[in-house]
Amino acid sequence: MSSVGNLVAGTYQFAIQYADAGGNELTSYYSITNPLPIADEFITSVNFNYNVGKSIVVGVSNLDLTGQFQYFNLAVVKTINNISSVELIGTYNIEESSKEVTYTGADETPI
Repeated sequence: MSSVGNLVAGTYQFAIQYADAGGNELTSYYSITNPLPIADEFITSVNFNYNVGKSIVVGVSNLDLTGQFQYFNLAVVKTINNISSVELIGTYNIEESSKEVTYTGADETPI
């Protein structure tokens, strides 16, 4: 976790799917991560719709290097105030078997 970003307090999970260069799906989403709660420990409220000014560094590993897939989509499942939504973070080129992506909460596309 990083202390720079636009995340809203809530719970975040991530999933990947293999895709083509345009981000079109080639597989289902899989490898959904465990829930990661994000909050400001100095704010006590029943409303979790506040900015915490943090980001999450997501490590994706064991990517397929056989050449069958060249790109993958990274999606976030975020639950804020008990409402879940899924958004595409981005489409990334597979250059190595692992990649780190910093999720700041900006520039998402609803899925």
